[in-house]
Amino acid sequence: MEVKRLSDALGAEVLGVDLKSVTDEEFQEIYDAWLKYEVLVFHDQDLTPEEHIEFSKRFGELEVHIAVDHLLEGHPEIMMVSNKQVDGRYIGAVSAADYWHSDLSCNSHPTKASLLYALEIPSVGGDTEWADTYAAYETLPEATKEKIADLRGIHSWNRIRNPRVAVPEVHKDAEERYGTRAPDDALHPIVRTHPETGRKALYVSPRFTLWCRRAGAGRRSGAARRAVRSHGEA
Repeated sequence: MEVKRLSDALGAEVLGVDLKSVTDEEFQEIYDAWLKYEVLVFHDQDLTPEEHIEFSKRFGELEVHIAVDHLLEGHPEIMMVSNKQVDGRYIGAVSAADYWHSDLSCNSHPTKASLLYALEIPSVGGDTEWADTYAAYETLPEATKEKIADLRGIHSWNRIRNPRVAVPEVHKDAEERYGTRAPDDALHPIVRTHPETGRKALYVSPRFTLWCRRAGAGRRSGAARRAVRSHGEA
């Protein structure tokens, strides 16, 4: 097995491994590479849903996504992402990547990792993009780091309450989907320290973060949020 770095920022490809039959030693090497490079690419894999789930379990306990209408039948641990329609209905989440986000930061215990398995991709476009939130924090001006050190972000699944995102036209059940079904808001530090690497990263996104507030306070902090957003867009 070989791990090859893909860019100066983040990402590596793992060559010479079959995810159906990874040894404990190989998995430890994969896990260590994931902590180091943040995003790993495995080429030419052929996995059944069961094998996809079993490999994913090695990273930790699996969760069932809140978008229950897009779960793979018989395998609720897998959520479908697709723009294909069958009988006039999308077979998967068509708007899953329309805004920058960290998966399910709207939960009180957010997602640790996600394993995307590409079955069908377009010949042009449709790229899945990733951002290095370690670098986003580390390159902030020191004054901004001090300003945001004790800020907490309010994260919500509810698009209706978020002025920076739109409700997809396909979701005619928006009130029920984002109101009734939405979990309670989650409160997270906007600068999180990774429990294994010890590195600090920005933990905000236009998709889920509604606003920021100082620890122990109830008021919003718009100025700091604007500073962080401007840095991320630069």
